[in-house]
Formats: sequence, structure tokens, C-alpha cells
Amino acid sequence: MSDFTNKKSLMTYPVVSVIVPVYNSEPYLEDCLNSIVHQTYQSIEIILINDGSTDRSHEIMNNYSMRDKRIVLLSQSNKGVSAARNAGLSIATGEYVLFVDSDDTIRNDAVEILCQQAILTNAEIVMGNIYFCYPDGNQIPCYQRITELNKHQLLSGEECFSQLTETYIFPPLVCLYFTKLSFIRKRQLLFEEGIIHEDELWCVKTLIYAPKVSVMDFFYYFYRIREGSIMRSDNKKYRVNSFFKVVKALEAFAAELQEKQEFTKSVGYIYFRIFCIYRLSICQLLLEMNDGTNEYKDYFGKLLKKIYPTLSRLQQKACYTLFRNGNRLLFGLTLSFCITCRNQFYQIKQTFPKNLEDNRESKNIIEFILVDFGSTDGLRKWIVENFMNEINDGYLKYYYTEELSSWHTSIAKNTSHKLANNDIVVNLDCKNFTGKNGGQLVIDYMTKYDCEKMILYQSGNEYRDGSYGCIALSKNNFLKLGGYDECFESTDYQDEDLLLRAQKMGLSCIDLTNTRYCSTMINEEKIVNLSLKEMIEHNFQLSAKIITAENIKANMDKDHIGIVDNIYTL
Repeated sequence: MSDFTNKKSLMTYPVVSVIVPVYNSEPYLEDCLNSIVHQTYQSIEIILINDGSTDRSHEIMNNYSMRDKRIVLLSQSNKGVSAARNAGLSIATGEYVLFVDSDDTIRNDAVEILCQQAILTNAEIVMGNIYFCYPDGNQIPCYQRITELNKHQLLSGEECFSQLTETYIFPPLVCLYFTKLSFIRKRQLLFEEGIIHEDELWCVKTLIYAPKVSVMDFFYYFYRIREGSIMRSDNKKYRVNSFFKVVKALEAFAAELQEKQEFTKSVGYIYFRIFCIYRLSICQLLLEMNDGTNEYKDYFGKLLKKIYPTLSRLQQKACYTLFRNGNRLLFGLTLSFCITCRNQFYQIKQTFPKNLEDNRESKNIIEFILVDFGSTDGLRKWIVENFMNEINDGYLKYYYTEELSSWHTSIAKNTSHKLANNDIVVNLDCKNFTGKNGGQLVIDYMTKYDCEKMILYQSGNEYRDGSYGCIALSKNNFLKLGGYDECFESTDYQDEDLLLRAQKMGLSCIDLTNTRYCSTMINEEKIVNLSLKEMIEHNFQLSAKIITAENIKANMDKDHIGIVDNIYTL
């Protein structure tokens, strides 16, 4: 026994409850129990919960309990690890709780060092670190924290959660949370029963609620990676459904905190964590299942739109990137057709149904963004009467706003492009046809030549025939370029300017004219209006001046591009 526990009688030191749920762990159970009963810190109670094991696990536990009076043995029918942990919590008498899984082990001085830190800091949670142990003998340290975080002796739970989340090292593993039992009971921090991956929910709530957390660079837990464990289960659909239930519970928790105005700094980071679960867990499992449908994509897309304005810039970027990368993992690149209109029903009623039908085969990777800037020609009524199925399944996103009092092409296009969820954004005028599988054609080009190094466009078959532009580029590059320049006069030359700035940034410009992509209705408009000619000339001169000055990013003097307020959806 170390000097720490020899300083005073053990009776002066707090009891630590070590809770171990057990289900069919016969090959590993003795290693687990040996690592606990031989702890250098002896003032422990060991609560073993036999969760309906059908192998020799109960016999092994019974033998240990007969030899060690610190062991309390419970038995129940198979209800799952959450119910087993809850049963252990209900009878625990210790001041602190440590959870250990029955196929894992801990260092022989783990409880001593964790308890010492808890006493010194009076923290509700002491957080250590973990090794993942593989069958070949490799031990990989996981969730390694930045040095600066480990230097903090005490943090609030909110601060700890935000720092761990934004550095992608938040550990959703209850075994790393050495926790005061009184705090658990005060906050009623029980485990969600009937699902797996319950750690994700419990750890988030517990950490956020904790007044004080001590973070230690102390690797004490050895997590066995093995075939047949719950986390390696072949029942991937059940695991995906469990993760989705966790996501719904986390979303409800965030809403509850927001409503009560408690721990509000954590709300954005809860959503950050939700999108981590989507990308790292749900999408990964769907990929392993070879499930190309991803019925969850639309849910997370709608959630992202709902929460986006409430997030910090860091959280916005993280959630969007995680959502995009999850979709890309399953489907490759994804694409958004972005359409803006005001009183152009006479055009869109001819092109829009055809475009939806021509791209329907790829609806899992393509969406249509239609932004209606206060049309009074019956467009919204027509959309509601004819396209609610497309809206409900996420293929079409229809938005309505009256914030653009006078038409401005750059502001309108920037608004629709910012609302897009996908990797590639394509500007589509109301009079444009995409062509059969036109979206897939763009995706194929972007995949073949690297979407981050190129921009697609059409030069048009005849000057101002309506097919010019139809620019496609990655949303990432669109934002890097600052979108369409809102300093321009209200219309014309926006596309040419975006292309020139893209070239200046080093993107390859590929002309898709004369391919099966993007045709147009017959354009009967002619340049006869003097003010329009003047606008074109003004925008041309302004573009040349800006690009000559090497200013490839537009709208640098603006807080945002496009319209961000009072945009409504169906």
C-alpha cells in the first residue's frame, strides 16, 4: 500500500464504490476482478451486478464474493448495462463512484490516485485517461488531451465540456468519470435503459452539470477491444437506432437548458456533439452496413438549419463540416441546386417540375434550394399544392422572405447558396433546365477533377441566351471567395466576376457548354434598356478594378452575405 493510504487509518478515507455490470464475461472476468480487489486503496466496496449471464460469470463472482467481504453481489434478469449500473447506484454507499466494465481492467493504483485528486480538489468529477487494448497486444492511448487542458487543476463542467468538444477529444466513456455519488443523486443522473451507447448521454449531462472537474493526465483504464462485445456487435441497425435515440435525448436536453436558461454556454456544444455522433458513429455504421439510403440525413439537415443561427462561428463550421463529411462518407460528393426568384412563375412552372424529375434518381445526394423573394404571382400556393412530398423528404427546400425590398442579384444568390447543405453549390436560373441527371454529371466532374480545385460554368451558346453561368463550385470555395459581390449594381456581370476571382484564386475553370448539362428556355429579352447597359458596364469596371488589386474575396466589409433574418420555410 502506498504512502497516501498509510498516512492515516483507512477509516478516515472515503469509501469508493466500484460498480461492475457483468454479462457473459467468463473469459475476462477474473482479470477484471483481480485488478479491482488488489487495488492499493483498500477502502472500497465492489458492487457486481450479474445481468442474467448464461455462462460461468455468476459462479466466478460468487467465488470472489465468498473470499472478499467488500464485494456485494446482485443478480437480475438480462436488462442491459444501463439497468445494471442503475441497480448498482441504488445500493452504493461510497462517497465516490467508479464504473468498470467486466471485460476491462484498471491499474492497481487507479482508485488511490483518483481518490487523492478528488480529496485535494473537492471536485465532483476527476477525469483520467484510457488505453484501447487490441488482441495483438497493442495498447493505444485514446482521447489524449492538449497539454494546456491537463494543466488546469479545476474547471467548471461547462468549460471542460466545451474545451474537450471543440478539440474533438470529449470521452463518452463512463469509466473515465470518477464521480461524487451525492452529486449523481442530487442531479438524478441515471442511465437511459433499453438502449446501448448510453454513455454518450450520461457523460454529456454529468459533465455539464458538474460545478468542478479535475482533469488528469493519468492513464489508468485498459479498455479491451474484442469481437462479440456490445460495441463490436453485428447488429449495426440496432446500434444506429440507439445512437439516434441518444441524439434525440441530447437535443431535448439542449432545449431544456435553453428554456430554463441554465448552462446556456453548453447548448451549442451539445449540438456540436450531436453532429460528431452523426459523422463518427451513425454514418460510419451505415457505411459498414452498405446502407446507401441514410434515412437520417434529412433529420440532421433540418436540425442544422434550425440551430445554425444560434451557434458561434466555430460551432457553425464544425457542425456543417461534420454533417457534410458524414454525407460524403456515404454518398461521395453531394450537390445543391440554388434557385432565386421573384415573380417568375411563368418560367419556373415550366422548368422546375422537369428539373425535379430529371434528378430524382439522385435525390439522396441532391437537393433543390428555392428562395422566393416576395413573389405575388402564386408561386408559393403552387409549391404547396404540388411539391409537399419533395419538401417532406428533403429533396426540396422552399424559403420565403420579403427582406429584399428591391431586387439585387448578388444578395439573392448569396442567400440561396448559404442555405445550401451540400458540398457543391450550383446557381440555377428560373429559366434553366438541368438536363437529365444534370446534377450527377456535375458531381462526376467534381469527383474526377477534385471539387476543391475547380469551378464549372457554361459560356452560353449565344450571348445572353439565358444559359450563361450555371456556375458550380464547392461551397467551401464559394465562401472563401466571399460569394457574389454585393457592391455591384443590382444585376449582371456577377457570374463573370465570380469566375475571374476563382481563376485568380487558382481554380481551374471548366466550360460545360455543349454537354447534356443545363439548357434554357428561349430568352426573348434583348439589351435595349440603357440603365441595364450602364449597370453591366459599371459592374465590369468595378470587377476589373477589384481583381487588378488582387482582392479575390468579395464583401470583406460586410458582417455577412445574403439575407439572414426573416427567412421562412414551409
